[in-house]
Amino acid sequence: MVEGFLLQRFLKSIYLLIAGSFLVLCVLSSTAFGQTRSYQYDDITVGIHINKDTTIDVYERQTFDFQGEYHQGWRDIPLDKIDSVTNISVIDADTEIPLSYSWKRLEKTDPQNWGKFTSWTEGGKTNIEWYYSAKDTKKTWFLNYTIHGAIGFYQEYDELYWNIFSDYTVPVKTVSVEVTLPEEVPEGGKLESRVYRARNTPWLLAASSVIDRKTLHYTALDMAPQEALTIVAQWEKGIVDKSAYWTDSIKTHWGYIVGFLIVLASLVFGLLHWFFTEKYHQGRGTVIPQYEPPENLHPAMAEVIVKERITDKAWPATIVDLAVRGYVQITEDKPYFMEVIQKFLIILPLGFFIFVLVLFIFAGSLNWTTLPMLSIILVIILAVYRVIRASGNMKGAIIPKNYILERTAPDKLDGLEDYEKKFLNILFGGGRVFSTKEMKKARNAKKQEFYKSISKLKRKLYKETEADTEAYTVGFSVEQKRVGIIVIAIIIGIVVVQFPQSFSFISPYINDQGIAFWISLILAVLIIYSFLHDARLNKEGQILREEWLGFKLYLETAEKYRMQNLNPDVFEKYLPYAIIFGVEKKWAKTFESINMPAPSWYHGAGAYAVGGGNLSGQSFSPSLSSFTSSFSASLASSFSSAGSGGAGGGGGAGGGGGGGGGGAS
Repeated sequence: MVEGFLLQRFLKSIYLLIAGSFLVLCVLSSTAFGQTRSYQYDDITVGIHINKDTTIDVYERQTFDFQGEYHQGWRDIPLDKIDSVTNISVIDADTEIPLSYSWKRLEKTDPQNWGKFTSWTEGGKTNIEWYYSAKDTKKTWFLNYTIHGAIGFYQEYDELYWNIFSDYTVPVKTVSVEVTLPEEVPEGGKLESRVYRARNTPWLLAASSVIDRKTLHYTALDMAPQEALTIVAQWEKGIVDKSAYWTDSIKTHWGYIVGFLIVLASLVFGLLHWFFTEKYHQGRGTVIPQYEPPENLHPAMAEVIVKERITDKAWPATIVDLAVRGYVQITEDKPYFMEVIQKFLIILPLGFFIFVLVLFIFAGSLNWTTLPMLSIILVIILAVYRVIRASGNMKGAIIPKNYILERTAPDKLDGLEDYEKKFLNILFGGGRVFSTKEMKKARNAKKQEFYKSISKLKRKLYKETEADTEAYTVGFSVEQKRVGIIVIAIIIGIVVVQFPQSFSFISPYINDQGIAFWISLILAVLIIYSFLHDARLNKEGQILREEWLGFKLYLETAEKYRMQNLNPDVFEKYLPYAIIFGVEKKWAKTFESINMPAPSWYHGAGAYAVGGGNLSGQSFSPSLSSFTSSFSASLASSFSSAGSGGAGGGGGAGGGGGGGGGGAS
């Protein structure tokens, strides 16, 4: 029994030892197999033919020595010191059959893709990629391409300073480069060659020579991974035609040049069309004071006629207009505590920063080095001034006012335009109170809903103004439709550029220059379409606009016109229009010498409270400005949260144009 037990344990140990050894051998063999997958370049031969028109035709013969299986080769050429790379082709040296071109990168392991290549520009490089099947063999390909803008022109000679390569990740045994000029250099004329490597090597491992008066030769041996090889060829001026460079540059960049001219022409056409349809053939051509609102339009509609858009003053002016007409009461509210803190956190650090900068500047002498700091101070001061001006005063800038709007008679709808009814419903919903403070504190979902409602109201106001006034040749409904058409056109342009293989009839033009041309053409069409379908007043509309500008002139200079008719009723009645035109302070100043009862629709502090005594228009103006800015800021807060050739001289490896790397996988 004991002997059988021991024999069993012995056999089990032998079994485990054999199994473990087999596993180790498998791991080692797989590791060894993985290590045998490698490649290097046996030879890279480059022929560079310099053309009379300053372009250079490059021929590369790359011989790979593969250990293991490979399906993809690549080559990239930096564009930082040249204009472009064109006429790219790849040829299988064994069959001498050119690879077919693909408009997109392909899956290298798919046999259907072998025998194809593609090229594209990305990351400041032209990339070439080709597909094949090679295993434990040597394989050779020819890469052909044309370089534009590689020649350097100097006072006494012309030069090619060219990196043969700079980023190969595997060794290269031998490199041979031959440069051929378009014609022979005369005897005694300058013709020199130099070669540079990135590491110090014996001269036998890198050499250059002049073969004849038009041919230069360069060789290098045992190039290490990531080592750059640079050749220099210099020759007498006149061998290449410098003037032809500009012709070639125009041909090379035809897409950008033609595209720029197309866009420029479309802008000129659009501006001329705008001038002759909206400026040259105006209404009467003169603006004279008007003493009453033309056609008795309400403030928001008047703004649409005059400015052809809605600004952030339209809705505060509409509120004041509704208040004057008895639909709304306006009451000052206590400031929102967090808003005050936010203002302090912005204004106080700015003030401290200005103070420190001033001390720093004037602690020493004032000279040109301090001008940038003075400019920064000026910008900050102007920014603070604009905040204070928008708030009415310093107190308003630091402690902004908030307001409560109360609907006086929810069932009273007589005399209201449709857009005004909708506006009241948006503000008050089923209630009677709207608070700017609460709107600023509201959650994003509520602000988003409010934003969408106001956006719809704007479109309704445009249509209502167009229908009521009949003042437009091209209405806002047409103008709004163009947005959808423009978006569709942009999408089509993107599809054409991104998926050119689906549009074979234009595919020859889908390259860098073709893309620039098509984008410019689409942009030009959109510009012209936009100008043609921009909202435009007809003859009667232009006259109406001039009349409203005349009414604005009256509000600005009322003390010069019909002074005897100025009374508190006129002040309140025309106040919303003054807000629309941004002249409420000038309008209020007209009444500074007139004692008026406080408006019954406005409840403020001190003299502004109902029953608080008399006031002048000038004294009421700061409170009015505060209301306008506060209500506009409340709307704005809801909007903002709603959608939440290389140089000559000297020398060294890697300093010229070209270079780049390549490899296989």
